[in-house]
Amino acid sequence: MTKRGKLLLKISDVSAREILGVSYFFLENSDCIFGLVSKEGVLSWFNRGFEKESIRLGLNLMKFKFLTFSKGLVEFFQYGLAEKEGKRHSVSWTDSKGEHFFGEITFSFDRVSSFYLFQIFMGREYEVLSTSARQQFLSYSKILDIIPADIAIFDLEHKYLYINRSSLPNDEVRAFLLGKDDFDYCAYRNKSVQIAKKRREVFERVLSTKTMQTFEEQFVVATGVRHHLRNFFPIFDESGSVEFVIGYGIDITNLRLSEQKNFELFNALKSSRDGVAITDENGLYTYLNPAHVQMFNYEREEELKGFSWTKIYSEDEQDRIQAEVFPILMETGSWSGKTVGVGKNGETIYQQISLNLLPNRGLICICRDIGQEYAQSEEIRKLALVAEKANSVVLITDSSGRIEWVNESFERVTRFLLKEVVTLQPTDIFEFGEEVTEKYFKLLHTMEESEGFNGEVMMKRKCGEEKYFKIDASPIYGIEDKLTNIVVVLHDISAAKEVELRLTNLLKEEKVIGEMKSKFISLTSHEFRTPLTGIQVSKDILELTLKRDASGVYRSVSKHFSRISEQILRLEEILNKILLMGKIETQKMYFKPELGSLVKLIKYALQQEKLSGVEKSEQINLIIEGEEFEIEFDVKLMEHVVVNLIQNAIKYSKGAKNPQVFVRYVGEDVEVEVKDYGIGIPEEDQRYLFTPFFRASNAENIQGTGLGLVLVKQFVEMHNGLITIHSMIGSGTSIIIKLNKEITPNTN
Repeated sequence: MTKRGKLLLKISDVSAREILGVSYFFLENSDCIFGLVSKEGVLSWFNRGFEKESIRLGLNLMKFKFLTFSKGLVEFFQYGLAEKEGKRHSVSWTDSKGEHFFGEITFSFDRVSSFYLFQIFMGREYEVLSTSARQQFLSYSKILDIIPADIAIFDLEHKYLYINRSSLPNDEVRAFLLGKDDFDYCAYRNKSVQIAKKRREVFERVLSTKTMQTFEEQFVVATGVRHHLRNFFPIFDESGSVEFVIGYGIDITNLRLSEQKNFELFNALKSSRDGVAITDENGLYTYLNPAHVQMFNYEREEELKGFSWTKIYSEDEQDRIQAEVFPILMETGSWSGKTVGVGKNGETIYQQISLNLLPNRGLICICRDIGQEYAQSEEIRKLALVAEKANSVVLITDSSGRIEWVNESFERVTRFLLKEVVTLQPTDIFEFGEEVTEKYFKLLHTMEESEGFNGEVMMKRKCGEEKYFKIDASPIYGIEDKLTNIVVVLHDISAAKEVELRLTNLLKEEKVIGEMKSKFISLTSHEFRTPLTGIQVSKDILELTLKRDASGVYRSVSKHFSRISEQILRLEEILNKILLMGKIETQKMYFKPELGSLVKLIKYALQQEKLSGVEKSEQINLIIEGEEFEIEFDVKLMEHVVVNLIQNAIKYSKGAKNPQVFVRYVGEDVEVEVKDYGIGIPEEDQRYLFTPFFRASNAENIQGTGLGLVLVKQFVEMHNGLITIHSMIGSGTSIIIKLNKEITPNTN
């Protein structure tokens, strides 16, 4: 405590700070005369200005009664005249030399502490200065209280000397904290002590560096997380030492939320699949997201940023945009449509874009690459030109299956006009059957890219005549692999159906069956192989020509070339089987058995690319029982037997457990069993399985010729072997062939 402080009777400097708040520091160092007096008239505190004048005049500082009031001191307090704030009262006193002085005094009453703050005015010069000081005193704390920020003043021990009302609206808590530190505050408000530690750390850094320090605090409240930016800056005395520290804090929660939103928006633009670009009023790019940069085959934003938008358009397209787009954009503030840009290497970029005018006359451009969509629309257009003159019925639907277009053959064959069927579903015109209908609607609603389907359908013409068609449905996918159209091609197989019906009737007689087989084999072997060869050659020439074409057409039709090749191979396989049947029946089949390993042959067959379902065949288990020995067999014929049985096992067990192959060596015999867990064979169909062209009733929609098992049986019997079949619907099929170690001469 200072020498001056020892003279006080009632309160200390700390108590005066609590009463006066932030005004204490202003009043303490003022040259004007300020002091605190109790209701009993006892002088309890005075500032340096009072002390200087008192010493100069030789006044008694112990009691306030050295002043003489116009109505007397006791009466003055008794009637509460001092409570009339701002009113001046005449006052006089006598110094140690007996000289009289006159002046005025004004009081301000503090109802919380019950003390009076007074100011003495001595002459005109003091009056002017004192009026200014008093006005500052009255307004300073009020101004700080209404500032929307946290303001506090600390002594050098980091204790609160003043806290404004915005920081702590609760008067009780604010009064409690005066003279205390943040550790007391955290304990009082049950907050984490880490808050106080962090503040103390920064405060001590202010004292050691004598510089302002800034830090950020986060508080979890009921409404979320609040962010506050805090500043501690030192106030120095005349000697340059830190006298006290002022703390200033503002709530920056909205700023942080805004920054977070901007960050999220930036990341959204950065990760967007659509291109986003911004230009200034001169048309120069100021921002491009990665999608926009990559859309035009550039690698870095800097390759376009700062350049004009004209860099990615040809001169003709620039002229079109300036003549057609900009007038609408300037009038309405926005425009959307299609443009044709130029990539980094000169490639054409088809875009769907949206333009929006900014207040600074700049632009926001959002664009999407529609090159794939454009190419597919061109593909459909070309397909339509070809299909228009095709003999087969062709129709195109939209993504929901509604008919959009049909060719001339549709109208000629069905007798329905386009206007009669447009917006109808193909299922409204054709009887798809349960299985084909399921495939069709599965194609419409599947979320994954599909290869399409085929099958047989029937329709009734306007005249009531029934027509049968083989249907091939191919989906067309656009941007983001979304279904845009379905192309349906229908081949009229009414004549074939009629022949099939007649054949079915003729097959009842074995003699007629033999005659039909001989005729069919002869027709197939000679009439089909030549056109197939021509189709293959034409396809190869066309494919080679398109590959050399730089327009990129080949990419859009390559899958159709693959489909043609697959169908040609399938027809060749059918022809080969038919020719084999012909050779067997005409006894022209070449048979040359030799000693070898049947296990080795089976392993080789499992690895052949000609096996359908190659991936699944790799998972087929080969189980060998007994001690292996070599037997006599024709390698080509037995390979055909093994491959055919494994192919059937895979083909008829889609989605089921993998097939198994067992090889059992028993005595002089060897058994080969191919077992699957697929759809099985109806019991009533099993006796017809070795009849040429017969297909089980539950396998009609699975590709096959009805010749495979016939050939297998013939080849096994040529080895003097036996073949047996065990099957149950839904449980799978087991086919067992039994061969002897040696083949007898008469069998050869």
